[in-house]
Amino acid sequence: MRRAFLRGLFAAEGGIGIVNKENYIAYVAYHLSYEKEEKLANLVQKLLVLENVTSKQIIRKNKGERYLQITGWQNYYNCWKIGLFNLCVRKKKKFLEKVRKTKFFFKLKKQFISKLLNTLELSHRQIGLALGITPYTLCVLNKNKTSYINKNNLLKLAKFNNISLEQIKEHIVSLRVNRSTHINDLSFIDYILKNP
Repeated sequence: MRRAFLRGLFAAEGGIGIVNKENYIAYVAYHLSYEKEEKLANLVQKLLVLENVTSKQIIRKNKGERYLQITGWQNYYNCWKIGLFNLCVRKKKKFLEKVRKTKFFFKLKKQFISKLLNTLELSHRQIGLALGITPYTLCVLNKNKTSYINKNNLLKLAKFNNISLEQIKEHIVSLRVNRSTHINDLSFIDYILKNP
């Protein structure tokens, strides 16, 4: 019931702030009345905390508004997990379009990295040129200087080696959004992989 309430209120009073020029979500928010909805804002904030979503209440008297601002990918992910955007097609589409344009990096098991890079007896330069990936990226992966690879490069390498999405998922340790937030939920990883 808590989640249904949050979804319904977001469909009616929610919004997603996008910075289009720099391609990122600035915030997700509930826009409420400054004078009449203080109790509602406090209640929504408490309910969000129960869903592991942190928010801050911002008051703009000149606009007659108080709104709950939600920022950060861990919060956006938790909003996605509870289906916050599901009752408004326009808002859900807006959120998912931005998700598709976000940079995701996958942490892979070391033996799987070796399988991606060394099964066809080609040099990293040859693989990189064939797939449009910089050879340096592949070299850094191969030398264990990183175990992260972005989504597009991972999918290219997997296709090149005839590796299925199911096999990829078995070897993912975690997902990183941009270069900071870590997410370990396999259902979200599955969604990201299936929606290029």
